[in-house]
Parts: sequence; C-alpha cells; structure tokens
Amino acid sequence: MTFKEIIKSIDKKEKLFILYFSLFLILLLLIPYLYGYFNTPAEHYYNPIYGFSSGDKSVYYSYIEQIKQGNFLLKDLYTSEIQSRQTLNILWLFIGLFAKIFHLSVPLVFLLFQIMLTPVLLYLLYLFISLIFKKKIKRKIALVFVSLSSGLGFLIAIFSNSFPPDDFNYLPVDLWVAEGFTFTSIFNSPHFIASSALMILIFLFSFLALENNKIIERELCEEFVIKTNLQEYSKIEILLKKYKIDFQHSFDSDAVRITAFTPIEHKELKEKIVTLLK
Repeated sequence: MTFKEIIKSIDKKEKLFILYFSLFLILLLLIPYLYGYFNTPAEHYYNPIYGFSSGDKSVYYSYIEQIKQGNFLLKDLYTSEIQSRQTLNILWLFIGLFAKIFHLSVPLVFLLFQIMLTPVLLYLLYLFISLIFKKKIKRKIALVFVSLSSGLGFLIAIFSNSFPPDDFNYLPVDLWVAEGFTFTSIFNSPHFIASSALMILIFLFSFLALENNKIIERELCEEFVIKTNLQEYSKIEILLKKYKIDFQHSFDSDAVRITAFTPIEHKELKEKIVTLLK
C-alpha cells in the first residue's frame, strides 16, 4: 500500500467523523478558556496558564513575544544561565510572525494554533490507523482510544491522602507528562501537537518504506524534525531509534537539558546528540 492509497481508502463519512471528533476535542480544549473568560471579575484578567507544565507555558509565551518584538533567534528568559540569542525554532517563529502580522495577543495566537493543529494531528493519526485496520468501525474506535486514553494515575489523585506529593517525579507520568498522551498534548501546547504529528508521519513512512522498499520519505521526515529544532525529546528519540540503540534519559536539576546514555561503541552518536542539545 502507498501513501496515496491510504488517503483514498478513507471515504467521506470517515472524513466527517474526523472533523466532528476534532470539533469535540476542540470544545474540550476551550472549556477552561470559556469558563475563565465568563467568570473573571471586573478589572481582572484571565491568565490561561494552567494544568500540565504550567511553568513551561510562560517560556513558550515569551518565545512568541520575542518574535513579535522583532527577534528571529530566541533565548530562555526564565533562567539565570548566561546566554546569547542562538536558538532558531521554526514553529515558534511562524506563530510569532503570525501574531505580529495580525496583531494578535500571545495567549490568543497560542490557542488558535492549538485549534488549527488539532484536526491535522487527528487526520494523520487516522491515516496511520488506516494502515493497520481495514474495517472502518475499527479505525474510528482506535482513533477515539488513541486520542482520549491515558493511565490510571487519576486514581492516586482521588484516593491518595498525600496528593500532590512534594516531588512530582514520583507521580505516574499521566499526571505530569503532557506530551506522553494525545489529548494532554492537544490541551497543553501547539508544539506538542506539531511534533506528535511529525513523529506519526515518520512511523507511517517507515512502515511504507519497509513495505515498498523506499527509504527517502522516512529520511526526509526524520531530518526535518531534527533540523527544525521542534522538540528536543523528539529529536533524541528519532536519532536513537534511527540507529537502533536502546536508551534511557535523565534530567538535570533544572530539567532543561536531557542527557542520553548510549553504549560506548556509539560514542560518535552520543557526541552528536549532546551537540544538538546545546
């Protein structure tokens, strides 16, 4: 099967299902915004920084604001580390320029791109699912489960007397790792949605490449994710899977950089990964 054949296998009713389901997820995404907007007292402002990785969202907002102010290269304004403007991030650059051209506030453009990227992610998910399932009902059920499934961490939140703990690293990942699940990625940030979409394309093209003996599609997508600096976690995972290396990762004290531990025979690759993360 080819990429075009997968697209052609999706009929009009399936496309409408993807559209309606996308609107449903977007509505769930908008609930906190609508609640905050209609319940904010007079002379107050609703600040939509909440939920998973709330501290990180301030950094994303600052990226967009830096670009609106005319900076194409970024720096982290929430660290005491001495730094210069060296970071080029294609996604935040595009979002920042979009906000600047149309005179949009940072929270609004952030939300708009979450909304716009959600149907794209779900469509690509459905393409990947269609490669696995031929029956249309199985495709639809799989999309719902992939989009809304999570772990059982909520049970701890309900029944534990010591929730939340002092160290969130002891919590199940579904309670604090937004990018680990589809809906929390949608709920959290547009760059999680975009990186998830591109990783799905990589896996989809990888399967098609194996089936059709064509490698170029997968290689192009891998290089795009690595070179565009979309998300550090994605870059490491793609690099190590590309070279078929088992790995684990750890975070330093300020959770800014990731160190990949690879076997000693892959010293060159390890140096390449460390270089990419600097």
